[in-house]
Amino acid sequence: MKYFCIILVIIFGLFSSCISHDWDDSVITNNSEFTVVFKFNNTDEFSLNSAGNPVSFKTEAYQHLEYYSPEKRVYFTYKATNEGYTGEFNTLSSWVIKVNNALGGEKATLDAEGWMDSMKDILPGNTNDDNHTGKIYIDNPKFSVLTESGFPAIVKYNFKDNIFYVTIQ
Repeated sequence: MKYFCIILVIIFGLFSSCISHDWDDSVITNNSEFTVVFKFNNTDEFSLNSAGNPVSFKTEAYQHLEYYSPEKRVYFTYKATNEGYTGEFNTLSSWVIKVNNALGGEKATLDAEGWMDSMKDILPGNTNDDNHTGKIYIDNPKFSVLTESGFPAIVKYNFKDNIFYVTIQ
């Protein structure tokens, strides 16, 4: 009988750790300025469309985030304890882009491998308007440019006072 009790205690000890890692719920909050779509390995896909908007679901042992979008605009942080799992999406750091289209009469489109919204039909010149100003979410961009006629162009930029000054030539 003594050995039987010892075996029961050992079995309980082995399986109790599985129970302690299944919590009532996970709470994921969107603190970003973007609509976030994500999926954990144990859930359906969720969409959080406003800042501060949370979603809850049952936590399972060894759950992990399979994907989220927009991955080049937000980042995910989480904290797991024996009492629960909390996670949040936050907006990546961003910088202003000011564009000088020096092509002399031709519109251009500027992109940075998805790290910014494409700036389309940038008019020639260097005015301080929405057509020549944008936002980028990476501090070491690889810009690409397309011209209206398909003529080759290059992008030069410098970073000063937390602003990317971009020239299309």
